[in-house]
Amino acid sequence: MTNAALSEPDASSLQDQGGKNTKELDTHERLSLKSTLNGVSQNDITVSRTKFNRSYVINYNHGKAMVAAFIECGTDSSAERWEKFETMLSTSMLPEDLEE
Repeated sequence: MTNAALSEPDASSLQDQGGKNTKELDTHERLSLKSTLNGVSQNDITVSRTKFNRSYVINYNHGKAMVAAFIECGTDSSAERWEKFETMLSTSMLPEDLEE
């Protein structure tokens, strides 16, 4: 979304919205109206948000599984796992470094 999309719309384009004065519009209604004025439909916004959240969840869970596998590999005690976890957090590691 560009800065233009976040700026206030022209006052003349917001004179009346379903019988409400624009000063009475709540935040959701103002954002929806701005999106409509900028040519972005609510469906486009919803699809974009869904795609972003889906990829975030997939990457988060994949990373969590990689870290768990790295920490648990070759350790027998809880103390060893904590030590390995501390080492992982205190050094620069790439995803490839987590694969043993």
